[in-house]
Amino acid sequence: MDNKVEFKLKFLLNSLTLKVLDVKDMSDPKKVLSFNNRFCDSKKVQAFCSEASNLSAFPLLGVPLCQNSKIHKAYFCEVSVGRSLFVSNEYAQTLDVPKDYDSFIVAQNDAKGFLTDANIDISTFSYIIKDTSRVLLLYEVTFEYDEELEKLSRKSFICHRCKKSQSTMFCPSERASFCKDCDIQVHNDEFLKRHSRIYFSDVGQKKFICCLYHPTKVVEYFCETCMDPICADCKITGNHSGRDKCDHHIISFLEACQILKSKISDWTKPVAGRVENCNRELCRFKDKVGSFKDNITAVRRQIEKEFKSLLLQLDSIENAQRQIINAKYAERVAIEEFMKRTETYPHELDPADLLLEFNFIQELTKSESQPVFDKYDPERIETHGKMSLLMPKDTTPKCSTSDSKDKSIRWRIETMHMTKEQDSNLH
Repeated sequence: MDNKVEFKLKFLLNSLTLKVLDVKDMSDPKKVLSFNNRFCDSKKVQAFCSEASNLSAFPLLGVPLCQNSKIHKAYFCEVSVGRSLFVSNEYAQTLDVPKDYDSFIVAQNDAKGFLTDANIDISTFSYIIKDTSRVLLLYEVTFEYDEELEKLSRKSFICHRCKKSQSTMFCPSERASFCKDCDIQVHNDEFLKRHSRIYFSDVGQKKFICCLYHPTKVVEYFCETCMDPICADCKITGNHSGRDKCDHHIISFLEACQILKSKISDWTKPVAGRVENCNRELCRFKDKVGSFKDNITAVRRQIEKEFKSLLLQLDSIENAQRQIINAKYAERVAIEEFMKRTETYPHELDPADLLLEFNFIQELTKSESQPVFDKYDPERIETHGKMSLLMPKDTTPKCSTSDSKDKSIRWRIETMHMTKEQDSNLH
């Protein structure tokens, strides 16, 4: 299992240099049985997280790493992710998973809008599991992973000693690869010069591995029957020395490397077909997403068109009423000012002027008639009818809390009608 876990780590981190230091079995047979029975019909993934807490983050394609450290610890789990929703980090931290959904997917940079090839970096995406019963803890893994060394190893086969220059040879006794200078410095006396040294230019192979059964020994052979790499001790005194395996076909390590290298292309041909299928599915998915976006755009335009039409009608009503209102308002203000001036003007006249204008002033002030105001009682403008969206079944769910869940969302846009005549014109 250690080798399987190490391979998963290397694969998920796309690493060539990662080394597993320790694996602790954390599984409980009863929990495994209960988990498999409960989530037998749910989508499950095997993934790593930094802690199996109430809010566990599982990278979609990757492994969580400790910052500023070459030694990392992660938990290998089987996770029932079920149906997932893409949300912001804040949403995932503060709200519950809605009914009919089981997990969240978040992006490290909180991507906005629709995801595209231009703004998606899958290594930054993680499942968020808030229900611990959906996480089955299997192993606690401690491993060594140096990102800087990994970057260097991608460019060339780095010397194990100086970690700078490219290796040119492998020393089975030291179980390490060295560059030309380090080879001279390590094997610098008569005793160390006795070490058997394998130069890459001579054998056409750069990497050598240690035996699984004898960790201090370098693999020298490969059993094609068991498909196991073995060392000389395995062949002479170990698990491949008995009569039960005397008929096994064993070849040299270098020969096995050449044979397996030539077979890789045959093994990956079916994978190439699956990659093509995935690509076709992604293209179909993008086409459907494009159709959905076009549909949204068309409906939005239709709503905006109706909205603008209604606003124009409302503006027309408002403009017509404004003309009436302003006229009546001006008349009322004029009448009020006339009455105020009728009251104050006589007091401003000189007595001599009063004598001259006496009859007119008396007529003006003694009039018993009250000002006449025409009535203004506009009919109330009300909304009438409704426009609603026919929502798809699998639409954006309403977030749930401890006291409210699962009410469906209905978005209605109220339309406005003024009179029965306007109503009939609209319809």
